[in-house]
Amino acid sequence: MRRESPKAYAELLGRLVMTADPPAEKTFANCNSMRDIGHRLLVSVGVSEPTDDMIDLACAANDVFISSLEKIRDDNAEKLN
Repeated sequence: MRRESPKAYAELLGRLVMTADPPAEKTFANCNSMRDIGHRLLVSVGVSEPTDDMIDLACAANDVFISSLEKIRDDNAEKLN
């Protein structure tokens, strides 16, 4: 088709490209587990290939971060209500 009818080929190719789904964006919203979140956190700071140990450490660091946020919330509960 490409050689016999290049115009039709180009039109078909254009339609196919326009209907293709874009690649899934790698965001925290796409995470399905804490390990996914740990992996994504490491990638967000430039680690291209996080190891299992690094992911475990990132999950622990995230737990500390969440605990800190909860403490801020609890310490200021009366101001929030």
